[in-house]
Amino acid sequence: MWEHSLQAYQENRYLDSYRFLLEYLNDPDINNVQIQPSSDTNIVRFSFLQGSNIIVGWANQVHIEAHSVLAVMPQLNIPVLRLLLESNYKLQFTRFALQDNNEIVLKFSAAVIDTPPEKLQTALRELAVQADKKTDLFKDSFAALQHIQQVEKTPIGDEQKELRYQFFCRWIDEALAQVNQMDTAKNAAEISYRLLTTAYRIDVLLLPEGKLMDEMEQIHAAFFNMLSASETERNAKIMQIFERLRLTPKENIIKNFYTTVSTFGVSGALYIEDVASLLQQELSLAQRAFDAKNEALARVILEYTALHLLFLYALPPVITEVLKLVVELLNFSFFKTMQPPQYNLVQENNTLDKEKILNRLEAIKKTGRERKEKVSVRKGSLAFDNTIKLVISLLSQINDLYSPS
Repeated sequence: MWEHSLQAYQENRYLDSYRFLLEYLNDPDINNVQIQPSSDTNIVRFSFLQGSNIIVGWANQVHIEAHSVLAVMPQLNIPVLRLLLESNYKLQFTRFALQDNNEIVLKFSAAVIDTPPEKLQTALRELAVQADKKTDLFKDSFAALQHIQQVEKTPIGDEQKELRYQFFCRWIDEALAQVNQMDTAKNAAEISYRLLTTAYRIDVLLLPEGKLMDEMEQIHAAFFNMLSASETERNAKIMQIFERLRLTPKENIIKNFYTTVSTFGVSGALYIEDVASLLQQELSLAQRAFDAKNEALARVILEYTALHLLFLYALPPVITEVLKLVVELLNFSFFKTMQPPQYNLVQENNTLDKEKILNRLEAIKKTGRERKEKVSVRKGSLAFDNTIKLVISLLSQINDLYSPS
């Protein structure tokens, strides 16, 4: 669908291009994107879900617009207005606005001729992610605003909340304990891998919402957006965030464990060069560590690589499922606790269950064929000697897809 969207836009079939893009963003299993039926072929009306928000929009041959209502401001509130004004300076494609009925909205509008699919996907992502963040912020921090519950949150059971909280604490404690035994300057790179992997693992596997999700994004930003600071200083900042989170009352953590439907992750558009560069660099480092008999370092580099891609990019479904398979293989104890035994890919003696893994890959390939994706998995090239070799062979196949031929 992505290729169809690009081609249609190049042929000036703008509305067809946008329809293809919306279909690309939709997950048929959850129907997170809706295109409203219409007899008028000169307009496309759509909506999609992001957390507790609904984003609605329309496009004709000239203009495209989308927005989400965040809250109602019964009376002008100076702190809120200041926050909205300051936030607008940080946004690239969208803007906060106050409508005549005192609704606070986040809007995107542009000329169709200036909005190819790549730009539209990035703009809609900014709109969706920022709307979801600000809705939670308004609810938690500004009692004067009237909260709008657009989509009902799906609660999870107390047992699931408790399990997620236990892993949340365990992973942070393990990371901090490991880091505190290292030389912060000499081992700065390995410390970075361990800290970032912990944040990404919490985000991808525990699926926090609200403020806790924002904390994981702040950890990512603390490392990648503070490039004027040394790696040691950035690591120290992340450790401070983790230490603060471990002192946070339990009830303030588990309230962020609930289920929503989201169309976009933290990041936005897929940049092929970024994926290829990351895979080539990290696979080389992981192989070097493995060859040097440092399997612990190789393991954390590989997990970091898969989680980083899942955290940061909107990847095609087949690639996403292969990366999730990698993460599952590297987090056997978590999945052993959270899912029935018949689904476990690693046996009790820590050996790989080759048959189950191949069956999972066959299911992934079937999904790719159904979605007409041009990617596949070559099972004959996989190494089942041990988990690390299998993960390297899986990530190498993804690397081949994105590397220049």
